[in-house]
Amino acid sequence: MTLAQLRALVAVAKAGSITVAAEQLGITQPALSRTISGLEHSLGVTLLVRHHGGTRLTAVAERLIGTAQDVLALTERIRRDAGEEQTLSGVTLRVGSLPTTSVWLIPRLLASFGRSFPGVEVRLFDGTSEQVLTWLREGVVDVGFVVTPCEGVKVTPLTSDELWAVVPASSPLATHRSVSLHDLQTLGFLHAKFGCEALIEQAHREAGVPMCARYSVRDFATLVNMIREGLGYTLLPEVALPDVPGVRAVKLHPGVSRSLGLGLSEAALVLPAARVFSEHTLRHVG
Repeated sequence: MTLAQLRALVAVAKAGSITVAAEQLGITQPALSRTISGLEHSLGVTLLVRHHGGTRLTAVAERLIGTAQDVLALTERIRRDAGEEQTLSGVTLRVGSLPTTSVWLIPRLLASFGRSFPGVEVRLFDGTSEQVLTWLREGVVDVGFVVTPCEGVKVTPLTSDELWAVVPASSPLATHRSVSLHDLQTLGFLHAKFGCEALIEQAHREAGVPMCARYSVRDFATLVNMIREGLGYTLLPEVALPDVPGVRAVKLHPGVSRSLGLGLSEAALVLPAARVFSEHTLRHVG
């Protein structure tokens, strides 16, 4: 059994006629008939029944045709990927990232992507979700992690996670199974500028709790150290929760969910490197 034989069977199935299928394949009718006969001999079954109106598949062929199409599609995918491997050598891919994804998710993702595609150099741009969206629209980055929903770029949904309260381990709230924004008011709020600002502001509005930030922080290590020293609490998505001494993550009640997506710039829609990065990300994150 060969790919040419499978391709011939699929062509006849679609055309309903050996004559038409031969024309579409660019070969003679006798050559196509010999190819089908060779496949029948290889499998030990009859695949086609010829009649005055054309050709029809036998019951066996009807069961096999879907598998044959899958094999041909997979073969084409292998050829395409092999061809892209040559075009991916020495390529630079610009990736926009949020501080919350850069903490744990991005290092693991880039490590596995680098092993799979060593010829692609990744340049990382850290910013808020609004900044990454602007960079995608202006072509500053090729792909970027963004908080969804958003407009103006093509976005593939990746995952959703909950916001958690991160409090000092010394706080009585650290032993609670869950806390509300009302409970957290006693600690003082540390506003992390990590891309979830709009979601956090909305959560405070809906809870009727004033969002009075004691400090605004842009550096993750600084934020964690400030919480450890008892200067307040913050809200972080689950993917960015710190696992270090002196701080505790407590579930927020009622829950606040954040959705994360991967956006592509207009130019990146036809970039092989952007496509393989998107597919790799979906396999490892989605």
